[in-house]
Amino acid sequence: MKDSKVKISLNQELNEMFKIKFNNFKNTFGREPNDNDPVFYEFINRQTEHNNKIIRTMRNSEVVEEQIIYAFYITGRILTKGNIKYLSKDEINEWSESINEYNNLLEEPIEANKYTNLLKIVTTINNFLKDLCESHFRDIDTVFSVFINNNTNQETWCNKYEINNFMDYVIFCIYKTKKDIETLEMLIKEGLVENAFATVRFIFETYINLAGFRMDKDLFKEKILPLAGVEKGTHCRLSKNKVKDLNIGKVYDISVKIKDLATKSGNNNIAFYNILYSNLSQYIHVDIFSTKKYFSEPDPFYDIDECFIVGIFSLFFCLKILEEVIELNIEGQLLLDIKYFINKLKSSLILSLRTLNEYEMTPIYSLMLYDLE
Repeated sequence: MKDSKVKISLNQELNEMFKIKFNNFKNTFGREPNDNDPVFYEFINRQTEHNNKIIRTMRNSEVVEEQIIYAFYITGRILTKGNIKYLSKDEINEWSESINEYNNLLEEPIEANKYTNLLKIVTTINNFLKDLCESHFRDIDTVFSVFINNNTNQETWCNKYEINNFMDYVIFCIYKTKKDIETLEMLIKEGLVENAFATVRFIFETYINLAGFRMDKDLFKEKILPLAGVEKGTHCRLSKNKVKDLNIGKVYDISVKIKDLATKSGNNNIAFYNILYSNLSQYIHVDIFSTKKYFSEPDPFYDIDECFIVGIFSLFFCLKILEEVIELNIEGQLLLDIKYFINKLKSSLILSLRTLNEYEMTPIYSLMLYDLE
């Protein structure tokens, strides 16, 4: 039987890339790859995932035009001066037609054909959400940093920080959320939506803890201060949920359920818990209900990017955290600045949630809008 393998020449850049891939394979498995081993093994032989990662990389570069990305999405290739001589006339025509199709769809009014123009609708929403998330993530970082700087001794707090009262706990929660937002920004950029949802649960839990303990300071003294005492050496941990005061011998039960705090804190928090918490938790635990999410790939042109939806959720709960902050004993310019930003962020969130709810009505969008309005 005739060997069907074809030899092709590679330029220097491709040669270097394949050498790196082969060396990485050998370092991992201790052998050279054979004919049956995939070269780009990190994509688990899923072409859609592979293409989506390439598309996200091109978009993150902010260099490649969207019409070029769309043509790659349709044809599976990128036409360049270097490779055009290797393509057939039909392949070149397909590329050109894809470019024209994209430009025509963007130029056509949405009202002209809502079905065909789904691409323009989704593109418009994604661009809007992307800009909103990026700008307000920067704002959130600034507001959190200003609050921390105004309420701590910068010379000692990083290495010697202790929780002695509720304000200390608030500062810890703000700093933790600041770190969570930094993580979230990286996850969104890389399109790691499942991990991003898990991070939103961290932010949600922080908000519920703040809201619940602010409503019941005695509960804070019973559940949090004994744990802080373990750090300082005045208490010892007897078990997961039991802490003993070494001075007076009192034993504290420090267990607390997030649902109880959500109920105690009032507002719409128990509704948020019932609608959102279990869905977010499936990305924390090994939950088979998340299987489809992990193994499915969104369409990069016809689906709303869920990473931006995660961004909206996180901004919403950052807003709720700031609403807790202004209930504390802060005053003067800091209070005015935080209130100004809260109103600014609230307006942006209402607009984004109305947009998402119009595109696809869901209980969580409706609840968030109800809470904000």
